[in-house]
Amino acid sequence: MVPNDDIETKFHHAGMLSGRKIIKVEAINKEIQGNLPMGEAEVEEPVSVYVFIGRKNQEQGMGMGLYDSALVAREV
Repeated sequence: MVPNDDIETKFHHAGMLSGRKIIKVEAINKEIQGNLPMGEAEVEEPVSVYVFIGRKNQEQGMGMGLYDSALVAREV
């Protein structure tokens, strides 16, 4: 590998471990079609929760109107 080689990097969600996401990383030197050393990382996931008020009023698809209409809701 030399400076300015064309490197393709792939990230793969391989699993979960104690609430952390396991990411496998692969890099390929496109110039010589050779694999470079692989890596693995454990990534702490942010805590999130979706809360709907009411009792026995829940229905499938609740909140999807907001998701469809608001970019900030989709980003969450």
